[in-house]
Amino acid sequence: MLVKEPLLSPVFLSLYLVHNVFSTDVNVELTVRNAQVAPNDVECSSVIVNGQHPAPLITGIKGDRFLLSVMDNLTDPTMDRCPIVPEHSFLYNFTVPDQAGTFWYHSHLLVQYSDGLRGPFVVYDPQDPLADLYDVDDVSTVITLTDWYNRYTFSIAGHNITIVEADGVEHEQFTVDSLTIHAAQRYSFIVTMDQSVFNYWIRAIPNFPENSNNNGGMNSAILRYDGAPDQEPTTTPKANPVQMNEADLHPLINPGAPGIPEPGAADVNLRMQIGQNSDEFVVNGVTFRPPTVPVLLQILSGTTDARSLLPAGSVYSIPASKAIEVVITIAISSKEYKFKNPVRRDVVAIGEGGDEVTFRFFADNPDPWFMHCHIDWHLEGGLAIVFAEDVPDIPPKCQYLITQAYTLFDPEDWLNLCPLFNELNPDAHLGVN
Repeated sequence: MLVKEPLLSPVFLSLYLVHNVFSTDVNVELTVRNAQVAPNDVECSSVIVNGQHPAPLITGIKGDRFLLSVMDNLTDPTMDRCPIVPEHSFLYNFTVPDQAGTFWYHSHLLVQYSDGLRGPFVVYDPQDPLADLYDVDDVSTVITLTDWYNRYTFSIAGHNITIVEADGVEHEQFTVDSLTIHAAQRYSFIVTMDQSVFNYWIRAIPNFPENSNNNGGMNSAILRYDGAPDQEPTTTPKANPVQMNEADLHPLINPGAPGIPEPGAADVNLRMQIGQNSDEFVVNGVTFRPPTVPVLLQILSGTTDARSLLPAGSVYSIPASKAIEVVITIAISSKEYKFKNPVRRDVVAIGEGGDEVTFRFFADNPDPWFMHCHIDWHLEGGLAIVFAEDVPDIPPKCQYLITQAYTLFDPEDWLNLCPLFNELNPDAHLGVN
């Protein structure tokens, strides 16, 4: 959240973080351990990072090198282990040379991120083209919404919301009263503090159960102006709020969709039919089951035909330098194709049936790419596929990256990661048959 602060209406969000224009190293230590938490009033074993749930905010500026040391102190034997084995650590070392925006970091082993192993990750741009629109943008204006399963409708009583970023991509200004946020989505929006000195409810109402509210302070926080009394707000929800429609978001830079601007006229056109069999999900009739050997290692070992890559039926070959169109048969807010200036983001809601969501991308980065549901128990139920993009060029690219990795990671840590994990007998521990 970016705060616009009029001169005559000071607010409690009063700090401003000034970033050095020169890149630097960002050193962060993250200690992962178990704790009892109750975000939905039901206490259960969860994961906390540095004593926090969800995990702490990490920030830097474009061009910074991030050195993130993760220490695994998980002890709950009923909880899925991370490949960083207990009482060991691993140093993630990477640079962000040309991206800025709001991201997040999270575990990708089974449902660990739902247990709490996730946190916000913000990369600031010292040359932000929208900097003149706001006064305050720092740790105090980062809000993380979290519960076990639901999406939220977010609003701030008495204040509208001007969206300027979605999933790390700056978009044209778009003002609403509330917005629906789905799992893994991120927004930056500007709020002008121009109301009377008072207290205002910040509401994050989940879609389930029905008739959820913020009675007793549930699903809410307080926006408190400087000078306001220390008491709960009395503000009520707006009667007919202007709600965000994702299809009305338009990126600031490089707005066009790749390929011929007609449905089904990309270089490669794929359809993904999502279904469900009991507790498992299928994509085009196949449930994704993680292979014992990662797709990347299969390719590096010499398998170049996507039909031979495992898991069978879940790997789709993508040729290089082509426009790719993917149609998923299940919903977005608009039934119109928007080729000229569509929303650009990395997470999209596909609804609950009855419509289609279509997206395009240009295949210019050889690698296996994982497309999956970010509702974690859906992913665990098999709702995922792999795009094997430009398979012939993956080995030379990876040879370069491996060379680079040895300059970034401690070689001993890197080489010991899998052997240490295998010593724990992970198939038995993770319930693999």
